[in-house]
Amino acid sequence: MPINQELRTKGKNLLKQGFALIDESGRPREIKEKNSVALASKNFKFTILFLSSDKKEILKKLEERHSKNKVPVIMHSVALYYAIESCIHFIPGIFICHDGCDKNLLKHYLKNFLREKYNEGKIKIEDSLVPMFGKKNIADKLAKKIIRSVESVDIQLKEKHFKKLGLLK
Repeated sequence: MPINQELRTKGKNLLKQGFALIDESGRPREIKEKNSVALASKNFKFTILFLSSDKKEILKKLEERHSKNKVPVIMHSVALYYAIESCIHFIPGIFICHDGCDKNLLKHYLKNFLREKYNEGKIKIEDSLVPMFGKKNIADKLAKKIIRSVESVDIQLKEKHFKKLGLLK
């Protein structure tokens, strides 16, 4: 796939303006593996780790209350919520890679979690961040460091994070 130089230039300019990227490392729908979510801009970073042991426990409980096809999207949207919630008020915008989740369902859960903080113009859910920001963008690099335990983590997702959002009893 040829690189679209216009898109790359736009991506660089957006990063210079303070926009943030959210990317994931690991396979989020693979319960036996840990995965990380990284939010990064030129000015700050925020990381979330989701261990496989916690994923298994939460998955079982979520499947009791929600359909199986929605559970991976719910788990992904919770991680995105905690990343976005920490910075939505001071950044111009965020680009999110939906990582194979249903975009509309992901948007639905983010709107529910963020409520009045959700701004469709500020939060862009993309099929891929690669065309505009490159395969090894700042969020991707940070997420990979978390998986390799090189970088410290801001939040480790646990059951209490899901309870806080009313997803578990």
